[in-house]
Amino acid sequence: MNLLNISYFPSCLDGAAKILSNGIENESWRVRIAAENFSNAESVARVPGGVPYRRKVPSFKTEYDAITDTEILRPDALLYDQSNFKMAYEPHHPAADPETGMVRYPNVEPHLEFLDFKEASIAQSAMVQCYALQTTMFHSL
Repeated sequence: MNLLNISYFPSCLDGAAKILSNGIENESWRVRIAAENFSNAESVARVPGGVPYRRKVPSFKTEYDAITDTEILRPDALLYDQSNFKMAYEPHHPAADPETGMVRYPNVEPHLEFLDFKEASIAQSAMVQCYALQTTMFHSL
């Protein structure tokens, strides 16, 4: 009795490739959002008393995938962090409120965005390495 069914492996690896490629896309989205947040950490409003850049937060949803017979994460929506803006008294700043002299700065914490970026890029890199390994395995069958 042959316990090693060779015909099963290509379909199994196809499922793994689909799961990995989906994960790579998700982490890529997280990297882009973290980079955008980081680059706008000091972006103030263009008009006096206006609203500055608001931190973006990715959200995901699970979706059943019949090919892999698993639940897969998919990008769902881009949400906006509703936490308070940072405030600074700078009456001569072009974006300062004319009545109070306060400038509203984005609700972005650069060090947290850097950590999000790093975490997503490490996960993405690991998935790319797994994808390369499974491709090598597939071609060696």
